[in-house]
Amino acid sequence: MSNGMSAAAYRFYDYHPAEDDFRSAVLHGLQQPLRRLNPRLLYDNRGRQLYNLICSTREHYQCRTELAILQQYTADLTRHLGTGCLLIELGYDNFRKTRELVLALAPQAHLALDVSRQQLRLTAHTLANEFRDLEIHAVCTDYMQSLQLPYHPAGLSRVAFIPGNTIAHCDAGQLRTFLGCVATVIGSSGSMLVGIDLDKDPEALAAAYNDSAGLTEEFNLNLLERINRELGGNFNTGHFHHSARHDPQQRCVELRLISDKDQLISVAGQKFHFSDGEPIHTADAYHHSIEDFTALARSAGLQPSQAWCDEENLFAVLALHPR
Repeated sequence: MSNGMSAAAYRFYDYHPAEDDFRSAVLHGLQQPLRRLNPRLLYDNRGRQLYNLICSTREHYQCRTELAILQQYTADLTRHLGTGCLLIELGYDNFRKTRELVLALAPQAHLALDVSRQQLRLTAHTLANEFRDLEIHAVCTDYMQSLQLPYHPAGLSRVAFIPGNTIAHCDAGQLRTFLGCVATVIGSSGSMLVGIDLDKDPEALAAAYNDSAGLTEEFNLNLLERINRELGGNFNTGHFHHSARHDPQQRCVELRLISDKDQLISVAGQKFHFSDGEPIHTADAYHHSIEDFTALARSAGLQPSQAWCDEENLFAVLALHPR
């Protein structure tokens, strides 16, 4: 681990998270009878840039609605969670959300964890410039694999913020495990804020991943471009198209890339035959009811105490406490 104070008055810790073995992950996924790639592979630097653009589209309501909830219920958040805490942010999603929480909770210290060094430094620098009296710690780590904190101030309650995008691709089992790990970190006196996408009309869910600007399609196809760049692949993105369809049984929107023809693809020296219409499964984006998420949280040792929703019940932010 390396750390040091930057010129922008924040401390940066680098746990050197193991880079996904991109080659092994891609080859393993493409060798499956039903081809499936880990959604984490979507988020290279270009993927993150595209995701940030997607958040500004009309159809993709999740990010702006979560922000609106935090803005609308600032006073409630203050009353419910108090002030002067250690604010722990798991996954930098949007600086404006961070800003709202800092204004609402007036934390004594802010500790952010993310796997992207670039995103961490950018957001920590921006936060440090605006809140010059706030103690800021940025931790480069894969918190889904190992949740470790380098900073343990005595006497401060801990509030963990998990934005919706952090857990969007987690199925029930993965989500239960992750919430349980966070509960251990915040301790018996801690609190948790979790954003969740709510059940709604399937067309609205699917539309969020089929924006008219084509950014989600570009985001999905960028995975093939990444394979070409990093693994010497020869995918022609003009011979695949993006698909996002709602799966009511799994309660998710399934993202896929569909082959438009019979074709032979080379990746890292290996050949893969794709039939016309054959999919590559790239991600699942899960949604929940408040009741079902509450039950899942309780099974992870947490007690939900409050839920805040927007007027259209598109999204919710829940407060949870270890039991």
